[in-house]
Amino acid sequence: MRVSAKENRRRPRIEELLLLLLRILVPMALALCMARPVLEKMRSAMGGGSRVSMVLVVDDTASMAIARGGQRMIEEARARAVRVVRGLPRGSDVAVILPSDPENPFVAPTLDLQGAVRRLETLTFSASDAPLAGAVDAAVTVGTRMMHGMRLVTVVSDFQRASWAAEDAAERARVAERARGLPVAPMILSMPVGGGEFDNLAVEALDFTALPVPVGRKVQFKASLKAFGKKGFGSAKVIWKVDGVERFTDTVQVEAGQRSQSAFAVEFDRAGSHRVEVVTDADTMVADNQRFAAIRVVDPIPVLLVNGEPSNEPLQGETDFLEIALLAQTGAVKGPRLFDVTVARLEGLTGKQLASSTVVVLTNVRHADSIRRELEERVMSGAGLLVFPGDKIDLNWYRDHAHRGGKGWLPMAYREVRGGTAGGGVTMTVADQRMTHPAFAMFDASDVFRGGHLRMWHRLAGLEDALPEGVSVPLRLEDGSPLLVERAFGDGVVIQAAFPADADWGNFPMRPFYVPMMQQVVAYLASGVMPPLNLKVGQSLTVATMGDVLKRADKRYVPLMAVADPSGAREEMVAGRRGLRWVGASKPRLSPGFHVATVDGGEPIFYSVNGGVRESDPERLDDVQIRQVASELGGEIVEDAAGVDAVVRRSAAGLEIWKPLLALLLVLLFAELYMLGRFEARKEVAR
Repeated sequence: MRVSAKENRRRPRIEELLLLLLRILVPMALALCMARPVLEKMRSAMGGGSRVSMVLVVDDTASMAIARGGQRMIEEARARAVRVVRGLPRGSDVAVILPSDPENPFVAPTLDLQGAVRRLETLTFSASDAPLAGAVDAAVTVGTRMMHGMRLVTVVSDFQRASWAAEDAAERARVAERARGLPVAPMILSMPVGGGEFDNLAVEALDFTALPVPVGRKVQFKASLKAFGKKGFGSAKVIWKVDGVERFTDTVQVEAGQRSQSAFAVEFDRAGSHRVEVVTDADTMVADNQRFAAIRVVDPIPVLLVNGEPSNEPLQGETDFLEIALLAQTGAVKGPRLFDVTVARLEGLTGKQLASSTVVVLTNVRHADSIRRELEERVMSGAGLLVFPGDKIDLNWYRDHAHRGGKGWLPMAYREVRGGTAGGGVTMTVADQRMTHPAFAMFDASDVFRGGHLRMWHRLAGLEDALPEGVSVPLRLEDGSPLLVERAFGDGVVIQAAFPADADWGNFPMRPFYVPMMQQVVAYLASGVMPPLNLKVGQSLTVATMGDVLKRADKRYVPLMAVADPSGAREEMVAGRRGLRWVGASKPRLSPGFHVATVDGGEPIFYSVNGGVRESDPERLDDVQIRQVASELGGEIVEDAAGVDAVVRRSAAGLEIWKPLLALLLVLLFAELYMLGRFEARKEVAR
């Protein structure tokens, strides 16, 4: 009896120790599962083939269109990638990443090797000029979601210098360091394709106005071409097309390493959306053989000038200089005027005049209290507003009723007047600055405002002041303070000047820049917040309706917005309300050419998409430099699929044991539950 009692006391202690051991083993097994350990060489010892998780980075940038012996480099890269996939051991998985869209795998990780081959056989070159380090980084990330212990990233590329620039070496080293730090580190292999020297003639740029142009006015286009390589191009043909029809053929001579230009002028006989294309076929690198432009052609733009200080004397009225500037004919080519200008006093201004004006200009208007509501509604619905100060304005009214602490239509409150009219007073000039604003893109010379000065001006903000949210500064004075400020208000845009429209406070109206400056600013305002028509590869396309679309009787109305790419593939966009308009945005545009948008199946709206010129220089890295790049990526060079197979055999990965460990974890959990059940049963018996 004493022996039996002793054994009964010992058994619970043993079971408690077993439960403690189980509770120690469970988190250990869980940690091992998450680490996904590999038993080195185990698979070979068991007699099986080495399954591989392979991520292919296939260079599809613009330079891969170059042909050698009748075969484009993208075709050679595609064939090598196909052979790599076909040579993988059964049970391997594969993914394919393209530099043109690294965030969206061309082939998502799959065990279907034949399906991956069929997909690869559709691969062609793109207009991308993205560095390849980003694609390699994306491939490393995709590899972490794949199945096997042997993980390879194989980069198939022409190793063009632009795609593997020396300044990107730090980024490549960062990618390699991240790869080495992964629990299952991939090996990064480099497979060069192509070789030799090539010549390329690139249409580097197409210069034209991005602002609306009037019906019947000739528009100037200028294409810049550059010859890369050693030979040059003696008589390259340049073709200009308008709305898909060939209109002019030019011949240019471009020496090696030099640039040349081809110019073309055209007038449009109807308002609407139009397209212009310049093409040369001097070489096989087609991505930079053409440039595209989308043009918005309009009937004369209605502009209302509200004169705050009229005068019967010539050039003494507040709007006199501005009216002359807007009606002036500029440039060598004359034609119909861009603006239909109406001048009115505030006292006689009617709501109909406001409603019919695309741009409203306030010039030294003391206050606009009588039209405050109508003016605000007009700007909200898409009109442009340009505000000039002067000696008559009521600073308190503009601050309290127009600015309203940032809630009104005026971008910033007017502050004190700086400078003075007396002799010896301070004068201020426009700062030398880079012209990035669309209204000033034509002013590409740093001295364009030279000779212009102000004796007096309103202070809007100083260097010490933070700009209010949503306010930008298209032009600054030499002390850094704003000369013009801009802000969107509803569907319209407001530009506020620190100087008057006349010559009372300075000599701007007498300087050569005044006429084109005023025309460009007013034309920009006429565009409102309409989305840009000319985009770069990778940007999204935005479509916006006119301002009165929400006034339809059918409250359930939602416009049908769609866009077709150059191949004709159609994408419907989700339209959402923004202010008084409907706006829709597409996916990023990846194909150069003209993309055609429609709203409710109406008139087409053309958008141009152009690629970059980073890839235009076809110079390739030499063998030493390619080895250096491979070293920066922490891998080695392979020549073909046989080289990849040799790496696989040499580095045969072990057996991943996370699945058996997961099974062990489940067994331990059930054992723990069983032991807990025994303890509960014993307690019930004891009671």
